[in-house]
Amino acid sequence: MTSRSAGGRVEFPDLPPSGNLDRSQQWQSLIWMIATAGSHGESALRGLTIALTRLIQAEAFSALFYDARPHRNPLGDFDELLWDRDKQVVGKKRRDQLLVGTKDAGPIDLASTAVIAAIWEPWRLMRALGNLGPEDPWGPWQQSANHSAVYWAPWPLVWVYNGNHSSTAAMIKSGGSLVCDAHYDATPLISAIHTDGVRWYGEADRDLGPVNSLPMAGIIEIGRSLIQGQP
Repeated sequence: MTSRSAGGRVEFPDLPPSGNLDRSQQWQSLIWMIATAGSHGESALRGLTIALTRLIQAEAFSALFYDARPHRNPLGDFDELLWDRDKQVVGKKRRDQLLVGTKDAGPIDLASTAVIAAIWEPWRLMRALGNLGPEDPWGPWQQSANHSAVYWAPWPLVWVYNGNHSSTAAMIKSGGSLVCDAHYDATPLISAIHTDGVRWYGEADRDLGPVNSLPMAGIIEIGRSLIQGQP
């Protein structure tokens, strides 16, 4: 747990003074970071969300770049970062059934929004990195029929599910404007789940599975702070 000191800063969690931290202690640290961002307002929480998606992106890069074997699964998809979509979270409702459709929120900027795009094919990624950009053969990134994504409030968090490699290249090199195919409010989902950084839990502490991505767990916790209006 964290608390706020008289000077306005969030007090450090009780952690060992040296040595490696275990998963629960890392989670304590991330909760402290979220509380610190929250003390600076919603904009800082949204900025931290973007930073955490960059960590997810970096982890995907590491897995891809340090293992050249083919036929890999996408790195960064829904089920890997969250939990099995067939798990019942509240009553018989599954994850996707707790998302509420909302009106179009307008285009997002790939360079300044929390975006997750699963990548799995080095050749496609390197081709996009080599060709996308103001001075490169394909020019600046532009959305085509091959690019699809969904938008989740309240962060916002954008999940790319088609055109992943070129969208990732755009995020790295020059950004671009993306129109999402669908827009959802994830408030009912956020309100129904919680995590200790080790496992995901649904209604009445129903075990949904292990936390495979600490940054993703942090993003969900930030969502909880945003809907509550406080860290």
